[in-house]
Amino acid sequence: MRPMKLVLTLLAVGLMTSYIYAQANFSTSLHATRKGKVTWYSKDNGGFEGFTNIPISDLGCQGCHGAHDADGNAYTGDYAPSCVDCHSTNSSFNVDSLQVSQCYTCHGRQAATAIAMGIPDVHRDAGMKCWDCHNADEMHGNGTEYNSMLEEGAMTTKCEDCHYTDGPAPFPDHSKYDPHKGKLDCTTCHARTVLTCYNCHFESIEEHHIKRAYKKITDFVLLANRAKDGKVYPMTFSSMTYKGKSFVAFGPFTPHTIKKEGRKCNECHNNSTVQEYKATGKIVFAKWNNADSTLSWKHGVVPMPPDYQTNFKMDFLTYNGNTSDPAGPSKNWSKIGDTWNGHQMFYASPLTEQQMEALETDVQDISDNFKTSLHATRQGKATWYSKDNGGFENISNIPISDLGCQGCHGSTDADGNPIDAATYKPSCADCHPSNSSFNPDSLSVDQCYSCHGRQKTEAKLLKISDVHRDAGFKCWDCHKSEDIHGDGSAPNSMLEPGVISASCSDEGCHANLPSSHSSNDPHNGKLDCTACHAQTVLSCYNCHFESMEEHHIKRAYKKLTGFVILANRADGKIGPLSFQTLTYKGKAFAAFGPFTSHTITKDGARKCTDCHENFGGHIAAIEDYNSTGKIHFATWNESDSTLSWMQGIVPMPVDYQRSFKMDFITYNGSTSDPAGASKNWSKIGKDTWDLHQMNYATPLTKEQMAKLGFDTTLVGVKKISDLTPKKFSLYQNYPNPFNPTTLISYALPKTTDVKLIVFDVLGNVVRTLVNRKQNAGVYSVRFNAGNLASGVYFYQIKTSEFTATKKLVLMK
Repeated sequence: MRPMKLVLTLLAVGLMTSYIYAQANFSTSLHATRKGKVTWYSKDNGGFEGFTNIPISDLGCQGCHGAHDADGNAYTGDYAPSCVDCHSTNSSFNVDSLQVSQCYTCHGRQAATAIAMGIPDVHRDAGMKCWDCHNADEMHGNGTEYNSMLEEGAMTTKCEDCHYTDGPAPFPDHSKYDPHKGKLDCTTCHARTVLTCYNCHFESIEEHHIKRAYKKITDFVLLANRAKDGKVYPMTFSSMTYKGKSFVAFGPFTPHTIKKEGRKCNECHNNSTVQEYKATGKIVFAKWNNADSTLSWKHGVVPMPPDYQTNFKMDFLTYNGNTSDPAGPSKNWSKIGDTWNGHQMFYASPLTEQQMEALETDVQDISDNFKTSLHATRQGKATWYSKDNGGFENISNIPISDLGCQGCHGSTDADGNPIDAATYKPSCADCHPSNSSFNPDSLSVDQCYSCHGRQKTEAKLLKISDVHRDAGFKCWDCHKSEDIHGDGSAPNSMLEPGVISASCSDEGCHANLPSSHSSNDPHNGKLDCTACHAQTVLSCYNCHFESMEEHHIKRAYKKLTGFVILANRADGKIGPLSFQTLTYKGKAFAAFGPFTSHTITKDGARKCTDCHENFGGHIAAIEDYNSTGKIHFATWNESDSTLSWMQGIVPMPVDYQRSFKMDFITYNGSTSDPAGASKNWSKIGKDTWDLHQMNYATPLTKEQMAKLGFDTTLVGVKKISDLTPKKFSLYQNYPNPFNPTTLISYALPKTTDVKLIVFDVLGNVVRTLVNRKQNAGVYSVRFNAGNLASGVYFYQIKTSEFTATKKLVLMK
């Protein structure tokens, strides 16, 4: 057989095989079964038949075709779907004989109307025909009967068939235009518009088979999640009225109005519709104007919110003329209401709350705002350290740029690429994997932890519980865009009022506390929530600056927890403080500032006695202050190179610069040693700083101290004689009776631990005056009973070798 004859024979066999295959499957195709309309309309599927009670067979809707077939023959009443609807006789495999106009006779929305309205499409403009994209399975069937072309498998054509044929897209720079990492269908960005006929008048169809709608509307794209692939996808709708009732059906729609250039971020994010929803909780999609019988509707991208069933509104209309009037433009319409009596959402679901929140972000401003954010400027560290602000630079005389402190990031960016500290510049890639800026699912809390080390220590190293973190909350569930990306104001510190907008009382969180809460809060909102609900703050004690200077090694003695320092924050509320302590060449520095602990407990909030000594509590800091006039927060033990520190609440007294003490230490090993636990530390010989800061906070006032049980006479314990007594003694207080202060004296013949307490007639301790080691000598302590009731009290001294008790009388 000649080669050419063989080729023609094989081609003929292949065509015949394809023809037989197509014929065999056609009976199951949607072109043959017409199940799409039946499914949509059916009473069983919640369709409009439930309102009309008219079978679809009485409406003529299933006979979807033009006036004549592909051979030009007029259709008769006994129409049945067949190949000749589209293919002229004997030309099934001759593509040149096909006419797109035959497709348009049924698929009016997809192309014919768009063409009539002059809406271009990049594929159509390039001369492409329907069958250049839609394969035989879609047109002739694949042997499976589908109820709708929206079902998975019914339509297999997708953009990637052409645009991603060999792996990479033929547009190599496309990825930088897609921040959603494939979570959106291509048409979501590239479709100019969807299309719908607004608002079908069903009486006209019922009585005269006349399709009458108020108007064809375009220039909008509804967005929802498509069921078959989970992608955000364009939707359209079909709205109808019948005998005073309204109905709407939403479903995915593949527009044939594609443009090459995709949408810009601000066309979707924080657009006018999103702003309306954010401000009012509603989206009024279509509005009827009775004055001139016209309809206005939303243009651009319109997200379908999760509460669309109650908050997505459109005015429904009815035709007031004769049902036999020819279909066409008319002002003979009027409104019947803005809420549907029934609806469907087919093969799709509305956007989630998280997706709506993402759309509320004004992405157009993110780039400009980010440049001014603390994540980009790193002004927080520079402000704290600065010589001009009284920072540690005054001691070290080393610019912060020489320390590497401003390059605050992990070892890799969010894509896993190593970061070169020498060339590093803050960017979105610090936190967001490439092309995923607006996809929260792609974010990792570990990227936050790479800079926010204290929070990482709370959660991962020390495994301290937190009611939000334990419930699966992520950082961005509380911290919104302005906290993370900035708001354009270029702050110097995250501690400045307004810089961190997230708060416990945010709407949707704890804005409306249960009525029982007020009975547990006697402070009338003057305390920040964390003052009662934070289990602990955290500090790294005591940074060794020589290690940072010489080798950029962060070396601290230990991470301290189990305490909460309380002071007045810049917003006027009492809240937790933490601190940063450093030593350098024998000099000591401490910086105090507000700290938002991520160690929140719901049910274990503090009781009055956890803070108030005068309510029967035992607060070590207050007792130390009352007995010595000082709060010795941290004490170094030279014998075993360990540090002890106060636990629980540590109120910061008004005279903290004099009274707040901590032992400062230095590292004795090589500055190049790896950072880690070590006993190679020693005290530098002082418990008072050479320089300090208190940023964005002030200590408690004298009045606040008195409410907690501090002795605000600020007298404390005094050593009145250095002579060594021969024996232990407890002397009678003077004066006695007294109001409200009296002096108690005692003698110690040797160095010993001393505890001096006051208790009432029932044995309840009302004040601890002394609880510490003291050298030999004679001491006196002033007891202020201003907060106690008149009556008989007792005071008792205890040492390892001596105990004595005496009576005193308070007479007011």
